[in-house]
Parts: sequence; structure tokens; C-alpha cells
Amino acid sequence: MSIIPLLSAEFLKLMLYIQLSLALFFGDAYLSTIVQAECLGVSHSCSEIHFVGTNLKFQKALVMLMAKTQKPVTFTIGRFAPLSINSVFTVIKAAFSYFMLVQSFKKEEQGN
Repeated sequence: MSIIPLLSAEFLKLMLYIQLSLALFFGDAYLSTIVQAECLGVSHSCSEIHFVGTNLKFQKALVMLMAKTQKPVTFTIGRFAPLSINSVFTVIKAAFSYFMLVQSFKKEEQGN
């Protein structure tokens, strides 16, 4: 049994808060995945530039940019884990498992 009655204002606010938090978390993970995919194409795009005859400073900057973009961009969750859509689902699964564990302890306590 829940302490908060279903369809009460407090329950609806809690559900809205949880849904918006998950939407933000998923949105961040999705956008980081897009940024990572786009960053992989920067080096390839730089190599397709016709730089013969351009300024030497520009050519050196282009080589530096190509060298820096060889290493893939990674976003992390507080230096703990990589931010990806898989990590979002892992967090959701873990939270649901913990919730179900607490619910089973609560039912056992009420049964005794």
C-alpha cells in the first residue's frame, strides 16, 4: 500500500516530477550521443578541404584540428560512467529494482 493516495494532487506532482526528470536525463543522453557521432565526422570533413595553396597558418591549424579530433569525445556522469542511452536504461532498471526490493520488505513487515 502507498502512503500517497492515487490521483491526488501530491501523487500527480510526484509523477510529473519523475517523468520530467527522466525526460531530461534521456534528452541529455540522446544529445550527447548525437554530439559524439558528429565529432567523429569532423576529422573526415577536414581531410576533404582543398587546402593546397592556402595560408600556412591555416594549414597548421587544420592539421592540429585533425589531430585533436582523432580522439573521440566522451561525456561522463560525474566522472563515474559514460553518458549514453544505455546508462539511462541501466539507471532506470536499478531504480525500479530498488523500489521493488523496498516494497517487498514493506510487505513482509506488514505481514508480521
